[in-house]
Amino acid sequence: MQVGVGAKSVDAKSRDWANQCRRNQARWQAHTTGKTYVLDIVNRTTGHKFKVHQNGKNLWQAGLRYYKGLDHSVPSWVWTCTKVVSGALYQPDTSKHSKVLTA
Repeated sequence: MQVGVGAKSVDAKSRDWANQCRRNQARWQAHTTGKTYVLDIVNRTTGHKFKVHQNGKNLWQAGLRYYKGLDHSVPSWVWTCTKVVSGALYQPDTSKHSKVLTA
C-alpha cells in the first residue's frame, strides 16, 4: 500500500512496529506520571505571560519536563524564548463545574 510519493507502508503486525508502539506508550506514561503543576511562563522577547500544566514528582521536574518535552529533544527556542517564572500544585476549582443544566 503506497500513500504519497516515496512513502512506505507499515505492517501493523511487524515486530519493529510493535516495539516502537510499546516504547512510545512507556515514554508517554513516564511523561505523564506524578502530580500536576501549573507553571507560569513568560515569553522573553514579548513579555507575554501564560500558564501551562505539566506533570512531575516535584515542581523542578515539572519545569524540566516542560523544557525537554516528550521526546527529550530540547528545541533552542524553548530555552531562549521562554522562562518558567513560578509554579504551584494544580488545585482544581470544583465550584465551576458543579452546576448542572436541566431542561
